[in-house]
Amino acid sequence: MTRQAQYRSTENPQPNGNKRSFLAGCFIFLFLTAFILVGAAAMHAVNAEFFLFRKGVYLQVFEENGLYERFPGLISEPLAGQAQTGVEGGQLSAYLPNRGVLQYLDREDYRAILSSLITPDWVREQASGLLDQVLAYVNLETPGLRAVISMVEIRERLQGETGQDILERIMSSWPACTMSQLLEMASAGLNGNLENSPVCLPPEEYIPMITPALQDGLHEMAADIPDEVDLIQQSGAGSSGAASEPGMQGVDPLRGESGQVYDILRWSIRLAPLVALGLLALLTLAAVRSWRDIALWWGLALAGAGVLALATSLTVGLPLADRLLERAVGDELTGSMPGLAQLVLETGRTVFERYFFWVGVEAAILALAGFVLLLIALLVSRRG
Repeated sequence: MTRQAQYRSTENPQPNGNKRSFLAGCFIFLFLTAFILVGAAAMHAVNAEFFLFRKGVYLQVFEENGLYERFPGLISEPLAGQAQTGVEGGQLSAYLPNRGVLQYLDREDYRAILSSLITPDWVREQASGLLDQVLAYVNLETPGLRAVISMVEIRERLQGETGQDILERIMSSWPACTMSQLLEMASAGLNGNLENSPVCLPPEEYIPMITPALQDGLHEMAADIPDEVDLIQQSGAGSSGAASEPGMQGVDPLRGESGQVYDILRWSIRLAPLVALGLLALLTLAAVRSWRDIALWWGLALAGAGVLALATSLTVGLPLADRLLERAVGDELTGSMPGLAQLVLETGRTVFERYFFWVGVEAAILALAGFVLLLIALLVSRRG
């Protein structure tokens, strides 16, 4: 080749080289952008696995928020109002020999009765069981969602000393009997039919005459309580019937309308860290030719992912979580049991606050590591 031809070749480089450089730049930009997006998502995903899908986190928050102690009182107030409404319709007293025996109970009486049945220890045990069932479903370990609670302890309480205490509270709410009412009560007792007996508190010598009928009614009501109750079926979301049946798979609210979208999303959360590592490896193969390149491109990738994760956790994180919690609680629970709804919101918000706090801390560390690598790349360039 002549010198003139060589000069022309240096002045007019081959177009193939430009194309290769352009394609390489496109791939580098693509891998870098993809890593920043997926890397930020991976930080959320790792913390979601630890904070949102682990039972221990929720149990710790329950303890700190006093859920086990507050729950009986919160649920007793609205149930007491419903119980009084039930008395007017003759629902709660259907098992008792005289349907008017509950008419003198006030809200404080109902709160005391319900609190004696719904104890903090029972709430703790049921909360643990419900978490197991819900997390098994959202973690793709079971095909359907169930929310089964055990009623055995409540039934045993009704049949034991607690039931006797409840009867004593019921009778203590009655007004004292007049002489004519005592005669009617004695006549009804002799006939073995207390249905039309006056509702009043007799002297102590008459109490053994009416107590057995009340105890029989309470024991009959306790015997009709099933071993387990599925809260989803009770709310109408599942099939009809209060008692859960062995082998039932439960309802499937997450996949019912969206097909396998939730399954894909859940597996995406689990695989996000591996995908991020794969993109970082591809970026390294495409862009790195020296130690300076490692510091430069890894620095850009880590700083970008860290800043994006930090920004999302500080700006849209908690507001979005609040909206999701409000939708999950729903207007029905908020209207019927505002205290319980507020407790659920507080618990959920505490869990999300911890989640976004640790996402922010880890994102800040990752961004700092990226900026340090960029500084190293700058220093190496200046020395070169």
